[in-house]
Order: sequence, then structure tokens, then C-alpha cells
Amino acid sequence: MAQKAKPVTARIASAGSGGPGMFRGSDYQLEYAVLQSLYVIWQHLYEPLKSFSIGIEPRIVHSGAVTRWDVRTDPPLIASEAKANLSKDDLTEFLQRAGETNDLDGSLTLVYGRCNTPLLAAAIRLHGIAIECGQDHSKFDELVAREAIPNAALILKELGPNYRHRLPRLVFEGLPEMALKRELGVCSRSLFPAQPSRLVDFLFKRFSEGAESRQQYEASELVQLIEQAGMTLTRPARVELTGLPEPAVSALALLQELPSGLPQEVVSSAVNASAEQIRTMLSELDWVSVDEGIWRIPPLPFQVPVRDRSGLLRRGFESLLDFLSSHQTDRRAEEQLGNSIKLARLFLPDCPGLALRLFQSAEHIVKNLGDKHLLLEISDLCIDAGQQNDGGDKEQRAYARAQAMLCGRSWVLQRTGRLQEARVWAEKSLELGEKIGWDRNTAFAKKCIGRLDRVEAEQPETSNERKSELIRSSSEKILEAIRMFSGSGEFGSTHLQVGDCCSLLARTYLTARMQSETEAALKRAYGILPPSSTKEYFDLLILTGDYEVLWGSREQADRRYSEVIDQHSKESREHSEILARALSKRALNRIRINREPGALSDYRRSAEVWGSLDEHDEAAKMEWAWMELGGKIDAGTLQLFNVEPRFLVRLSAYQMYAERLEGSKALARRSRPSPVQVQQYIKEAHKKCALDYPEW
Repeated sequence: MAQKAKPVTARIASAGSGGPGMFRGSDYQLEYAVLQSLYVIWQHLYEPLKSFSIGIEPRIVHSGAVTRWDVRTDPPLIASEAKANLSKDDLTEFLQRAGETNDLDGSLTLVYGRCNTPLLAAAIRLHGIAIECGQDHSKFDELVAREAIPNAALILKELGPNYRHRLPRLVFEGLPEMALKRELGVCSRSLFPAQPSRLVDFLFKRFSEGAESRQQYEASELVQLIEQAGMTLTRPARVELTGLPEPAVSALALLQELPSGLPQEVVSSAVNASAEQIRTMLSELDWVSVDEGIWRIPPLPFQVPVRDRSGLLRRGFESLLDFLSSHQTDRRAEEQLGNSIKLARLFLPDCPGLALRLFQSAEHIVKNLGDKHLLLEISDLCIDAGQQNDGGDKEQRAYARAQAMLCGRSWVLQRTGRLQEARVWAEKSLELGEKIGWDRNTAFAKKCIGRLDRVEAEQPETSNERKSELIRSSSEKILEAIRMFSGSGEFGSTHLQVGDCCSLLARTYLTARMQSETEAALKRAYGILPPSSTKEYFDLLILTGDYEVLWGSREQADRRYSEVIDQHSKESREHSEILARALSKRALNRIRINREPGALSDYRRSAEVWGSLDEHDEAAKMEWAWMELGGKIDAGTLQLFNVEPRFLVRLSAYQMYAERLEGSKALARRSRPSPVQVQQYIKEAHKKCALDYPEW
């Protein structure tokens, strides 16, 4: 009898719709509503004679239409949708809803924890062009046509015929779940420092219960309810800003533009005063909260007046890029990516020379987060800026385009299985780098394309003739990259990049089963890469294990894989991916040396690691291998589902079958599902995976 497999990949709840308010989604939406309510309460306490309100699951009536939102705050009027995991369907629904708001005098905000659709980058780019062009519709049409933004026609169609008017009112805000929780903590402490979590829990429960009736709350009503529950809120001090020194006012203006907060180093650099000096200037003002070196102020009911606001924000942007560059592994840097993108949208059109600094500052932070959509968004910003014909910094703009094409777009496409598209962008980068004489980019591009050649050669559908061509091309390009890195003043013959290229070259030779060449490349790699916990050295150990499997000892291979597994750290996403790979390699090897219990454990651990990284296909592949090896599930039944090549769909289809088998005596009497039934399960699984795990 089939057994239900314990799923490793996360299941994402689908959104509800229609009928009474349901708070379509999860805690993320409720927590976002609580955060907005804390802002509204603070504003009311600062200006008690002014009316502020928040609505939960409100319906807004327009001429000829009614639209539904997660949260509505007023004033200013902002209708918001909050999505923990933004999908293509979520985004198109938001755009359609925005298209129905014919006469709304306010902003429409889409807040998201993670993005699962490349459509967002296109929507953001169109929004930026609309802001730039204002009422000049012909300029808007010309820029959209010239930039050839992917999916632009789809986005504009969803917004309706008045898209030029609606686009500028849209706001897209990335707010990761951890950043949302941290912001809740900071804001609640400023209002009720004694027990901030009690205040958050009170509002969360209130909104959860009031969502079904689409409750609207006046800020004064919320304050009364909170204080009746025994929580006396702190009233913010009123201060005449005209009495503050200019650096203090500038700091407040900068923080007002970026409500998620800024590192004190960034604020200090932007306003040209030390952090201690600014704190002294603001000592009588209780607006500024500090949490782990991040300064924040709550939303103010007025704009802080400051001279040369644009210059202040640009200095803030450049200081923030410096902070990202010098804090690559700092969690605070991860949380500042949203601010860097917000400022980049403001300044890259007029200051495209900053695009290279943006990409180089953010690239490794984003890759460590594993947010491919965010990397694609940053890449598009840099490529768009680099394509501008006006302004100075032409060389820097060209560098930005080349690096964003290679290390951004091509990198993302490689890791989402779109190898041919990845090759196109890598070759574009190579061509541009060679034209402008940027040897650094040329070396990296040849290394990248050499890897792509080898990966394509490994695909089962590649013919023998094509495989030989690809192996030859791969080795030639990687050898050329080694020559260029070795001859570079920036790198040199003993640099980590040269060692990594030697390791890649050995992998190419191993794929071609060229033993002596593999051994020579391995020996050279070990001569450059010292034993350490770097990604490059761990890759080399895994490769050595693979060499031992083919031409040496499986016991030695096990030791190599184990060395990686035992020494890995969780300090980065790259290290977690290496751990998952080493576990899967060791599992397969242990099957061959009759250590099946260990192999089962490795498959399960590998699945869990891949699942924690949101690499659902890889997690499903490991889960399937665990099921096949475990022997608790009928092998013939599993074999029927092997007709589906995508492991995530295959696993989902089997789980559907197993769940229905549990609840149906008629099904249980049959030994196995029929091929027709299997195809039906697979069809349903394709739909489910398309909804729960959007593909690129």
C-alpha cells in the first residue's frame, strides 16, 4: 500500500476572495496592518485634533466600480495590498484593481515580503518612466518603446486605458518578514516601552477578529481601546524644528524619506556630522528610535523642511552604497537593500554613473539572500541606467551594463535552468567588455561561458557530437580565463579566481572522462586553494570526491564529501547549497558501498536544506530519492509517476494520490493507480505547482 510521504517543501496558502472580509492570506497581512496602525496612532498622538483612520479589508467605492484592499489609511489616503510571497497572479490582480480606481485621490501600495515573479521588475520600471515623464505622454510612449521592457504590454493592459494616469500613483515596497517584525518591535517600543509585544498582540487580535466585518477604526478609538486595556501610550514631544541645528533637521528629513531606517554611519556621513553630535542635537526629541545601530522615526504628519532635499538624498544614497560595500555579511546590510533600490530609482536616471557602484555593492548581499528576483530587479536598474545616452560617466555606465548582464541576468538565468538565455546575456556582456577593453569582465565572462558549455554538455539530450564541441569550447574558454586572471595586476597567478578556474577546468575534463587532464587540473587547483572554509575549497573537495568515485576509492570519496559536510558553516547561502550538494553526493555513493541507512539520512537532510533555501525542485528531487531508497512505498507505484520529469510536480502528484488513497476504501483495494489516473494526478499537480511555486 502507498504511504503518504512527509513533504519537505513549504506549502504556500492560496488567497481567498469574495464574501465578507477574510484577510486574504496570513500573519504577514495582519502584521502589516498592525504596523500601519502604530503609525496612525503615533500621528494622532502628535496631532490629537486631526482625524486619522485605518480600515481592515476595506471596500472602496469608485465611479462604476468597487475595489477591495487589505489596509486603508487616511490621511494621506493609501490603499494597500500585502503579500508575503508575491506571485504573478498577485501582481496582476493588484494591477487590475489599480486599473479600476478611476477617481481615487491617493496612493495604491503593494507591499511584499518576497517576490516570485519577474513581472514586478517590469512594473517598477514602467512606474519610474511614468514619474519621469509626468504629463508628457508622447515621451512616455517613446521611452517604453525604446527600452523594450519585457511584459510591458501585459502590465499596461491590466491597468486599463488610463494607465499613464494610474502608474504614478502606484507604490511598490519590499518588506521582508523579518524586517516587518523588527519594525513592529521598534514602533511598539516607542509607544509602549514597558510591554511592546503586548501592544502588538492586542492590535493583532483586534484586527483578526474585525477583518470579517471590514472594520474601520479612528486612531482616537484605537488609543481609547488600548488604554482601557491597561496600556498607557507614550505621547511624542512637540518640537519647533526651526530651533534645531541644520544637521539635525537634515537627519530627520533623510529618515523621513526612508521610514524603515538607516544605519547611523549613513546618516552621519550624509549630513556631515558625527553620530554623537546628531544625538546631542536631537536629545530633547523623542522621535528617533535606535535599534542595533539603525535610526528610525515614525511617519510624521508634515514634511520636514530642508534645503536641497535632492542633494541630501543623493549623499544618503552614496553613503548607503559605501555601507553596503563594507558590510557585505552584516544582516543590517541585507535590510538596507530596499532603501538602496528606492534611492536608485530616484537617482539612477539622472546619475547613471552610480549604477556600477550599486551593483557591486549589492550583488553578493543579494546572492547570499538567495533572492533571484531582487537581483534581477537591481540588474535591470543598472542595465537601464547604462543604456542612457545623456549624462557623463560613459565608461562607468558601460561597466555597469556589462557586469549586470553577466553577474546579474545571466547568473539568475543559469540558476533557474534557462541555459540558452543565460548564454545570450553572458555573450552580450563578453562582447561589450571586449569593445570597451575591460579585461576583468572578459575574464569573468569566459569563465562563465566555459561553465555554461560544460553544463550543457552534461544534459542527457545533448548529442555526442555536440558534447565534444562543448567540452572543447569549455576547456578553451576556462584556460583563457586562467591566462587573463594570472596576468592581471588585480588578481595574479595565485589568486583564488585562478584556483577556482582550475577547479572548473577539472570538472570539465571529468565530465569528458579525461582522467590525466582531470588529475593535472586538480593538482594545480590544490596548489592555489589552501584548506579553508571557502566555497571554492569546498567545491574542490566535492570534485575530488567525484574523481574518487570514477577512478579511485569510494571510501576516499565518502571521506571527501564528509569533510565538506562536517566543516561547513551556515554563514552564507552558498555554504548551505554546498552542504546540500555534498549530502546528495555522499548519499548516492553510500548506496554503492552498502550504507543505505546513512544514505537515507543524507537524502532527507539534503531535502531539508534545499527546502530551507526555497529551492523546491531540488528539495523534491532529494525527497523522491529518499522515497525510492526507503522501500516503504511500493516501487512499482513510484515508477508509474516517473513519467513526469519535473521532480516537484512528480512528488506533488504522488502526494495527491497518497492522500486520496488514505480516505478512499475503493482506491485502497486497488494495488496501484492506472496510467490514466496517474496522468490526471500529474495534470492536477502541474496546476498546483504553478500556483504555489511560480516558475520564471
